[in-house]
Amino acid sequence: MLVILAIAKSSTLGSFCSTVDSIDNGELRIAIEWRPSPLAAQKLVRMSFPLITFPTTSAPSESKIRVPDITRSVMVPSIATRKLEFDAPLVSFFRNSQFTMHETLPAMFCPVQFRFFVVLLTLSIAGQVSLADETGFSIKQNENTVTVLVKGKPFAEYVLDDPATNKSYLWPVYGPTGDAMTRAFPMKEIDGEVKDHYHHRGLWFGHEDIGGYDSWAENASFDKGEKTSDANKTRIAKLGKQVHRKFKDVSATADKATLVSELDYLAADGKKSVSEIQTLIFHVHDGLRLIDFNQDFIASEGDVTFGDKKDAGLCIRVPTTMAVDSKQGGRILNSEGKTDADAWGQRAKWCDYSGPVANKTLGVAILNHPTSFRYPTSWHVRTYGLFTANPFGTLDPKSPNGPYTLRAGETLKLRHRFVFHKGDAASAKIEEAYKKYVSN
Repeated sequence: MLVILAIAKSSTLGSFCSTVDSIDNGELRIAIEWRPSPLAAQKLVRMSFPLITFPTTSAPSESKIRVPDITRSVMVPSIATRKLEFDAPLVSFFRNSQFTMHETLPAMFCPVQFRFFVVLLTLSIAGQVSLADETGFSIKQNENTVTVLVKGKPFAEYVLDDPATNKSYLWPVYGPTGDAMTRAFPMKEIDGEVKDHYHHRGLWFGHEDIGGYDSWAENASFDKGEKTSDANKTRIAKLGKQVHRKFKDVSATADKATLVSELDYLAADGKKSVSEIQTLIFHVHDGLRLIDFNQDFIASEGDVTFGDKKDAGLCIRVPTTMAVDSKQGGRILNSEGKTDADAWGQRAKWCDYSGPVANKTLGVAILNHPTSFRYPTSWHVRTYGLFTANPFGTLDPKSPNGPYTLRAGETLKLRHRFVFHKGDAASAKIEEAYKKYVSN
């Protein structure tokens, strides 16, 4: 099976995406769709894209097949029709459903220049093409989102380059029953949800002070228009952002889906302070939905200090009904037996948050791997629904963390697993799940 996703990145022309049009007589047909920007819609009458056609039969290992050359035509009111041609990339077929990805950057000579990306997402020797494999994992990629599916049903959506915020995040995330396991606000407003902390977006990483700048909060956290206080204006001036540079891997097999991203952390003036390689692995075992969230922070620009801040770390905002403060049966429990408010600021190998969601008892645990920075981590877990693994801030004076300076060229590693489960921590056997996690 070969699935091609074509994406054109152009603020002027708009974007392109592709879908499988049909499979006929052993040929896979890919339809290219143009989504014009407002400017392009005014200037370009039409843009026609014939279907791409090529064989679907698997080829021997290391053999190469050339996708047919494609002719593009653009009609512009004031300019004569032009034909745009480029050679598509060579495609390598690999044994054993191995993943590969190629990119081509052919120039397209038209009144407005842009670059066209062809990304080869999935290779296998299956006899038919399916974008949503009913027996395993699959991925759907759009311009600003990547959706991970399992057995054709959504597991999580990775959101990048959202203009409303300064970070990438996962939302929504669905647990083993298919119910959403994160609060919807501020991405979506739902009756009955608590609407505090605008910057709590699904599942995310943020830090109030990396190199002096804040990727935890965002502009909407402080901007009150004419009523914005001087203190809030100071916070706004210190807002930094995460920038998603590229995917290093986007792949899916029967057993798992993998997203590997390269991120930069920037100051308000755009100066880079640190890089991150973020690896997300989605899988399912024993009725549990799991996300391994592995982060490597690299001091690529010189020494960088991670500040001693309460608001920092890997987070999820649980559904309002699950929150302890909702008084509907929500409960926090950590590996050391601390519960609810008593778990805040304490170090533990894992921490679990459970409670009612859609009239079912569901939960999410975060497991902290022994190889992770400052294991066992401190937990910034709140009874109102914030759930954060925070090895940076001093939450308990008896067990301080403190600022940490990452020296030039060095790497800081964070290793965590999210476990989405039915029932509470005991019935979901979170301690057993933790032992399996650390034994691998």
